[in-house]
Amino acid sequence: MSFEDLKKYQPAVVKLLDNSFKKDRLVPIYLFAGPRGTFKKDAARYLASLILCEISGACGQCNQCLKVANGTNPNLTIIKPAGEYIKKEQIIDLQNDFGLTSETKKIFIIYEADKLTSSSANSLLKFLEEMNENTYGVLITENANRILSTVKSRCQVINFAPINRLEILGDLEDRGINTEASHIIASLTYNIEEARRMTNDNMITKMIELAIDVTLSFEARDHNGILIMFTKGKFLIEERLKSYHMMFFDMLTAAQNDKIKILINQDVDLDKLVFCETLAKNRPSLKIEQEIAILELLLEFKERLTYNVNKDLLYAQLFTEIKRC
Repeated sequence: MSFEDLKKYQPAVVKLLDNSFKKDRLVPIYLFAGPRGTFKKDAARYLASLILCEISGACGQCNQCLKVANGTNPNLTIIKPAGEYIKKEQIIDLQNDFGLTSETKKIFIIYEADKLTSSSANSLLKFLEEMNENTYGVLITENANRILSTVKSRCQVINFAPINRLEILGDLEDRGINTEASHIIASLTYNIEEARRMTNDNMITKMIELAIDVTLSFEARDHNGILIMFTKGKFLIEERLKSYHMMFFDMLTAAQNDKIKILINQDVDLDKLVFCETLAKNRPSLKIEQEIAILELLLEFKERLTYNVNKDLLYAQLFTEIKRC
């Protein structure tokens, strides 16, 4: 594990951990908080390598570092939710493993620490109060507000900043993804790892092509949109995973926002738009009031997706309503 992405996208976190390690000021317990995809788990493993390294701290080459990387280091314990929650029994097992006095440094990492139950959180608090000198821990969460305040008070909180979308865009383009697809995917997530996975998802590739055709059909003021959706877009209508439909609406919404930006400012930098290539060749032809009305419909129908709706009927109604704008 080279931690290249961690060092590139969270340099402030790496610097803080490095400086604390070099100055012998590491605290026993850290709380790593931030959105999904901000390399919190990588940072926790980096800290484990700093602490357990046989040479100079996270060398990446020694036996201890290699075992941290492949998840076999006996001095590193990782706890994940057992189902929906982290159970009290898991914390008791942790106490038993770490309870004995030892000169060997050990570290535990708790993923999704906000899923601690009240009983498991209280057991963890008791453990933190009685921790041995050579024991370290990291709690990881996307929602620090859900961590018991008494547990949080025992931790040094490190906040992980969201990855800038321009950085995601650059990463995708560096990987050979075409410009417009990179812009569209970067508009869908702040998670760079998720963005990379999307580039290999054939479903998303087809959705991007469909979104381009559909958004252009809005300008044509004919019935091609619904025909496109129920022929070329049949694969999506038949898709049961709601997340893909949500993502498709996000694409259409991004396109509408782009059109409105162009109508507000004819000199807008097209390279900064999500549908940069499509709208450079096909400027919006409707009035701004119509584009806004379509945007509002997209937002309304996306909200309907949160319920158990018939997808055929949903899309048919959407295109019927858009035709009236």
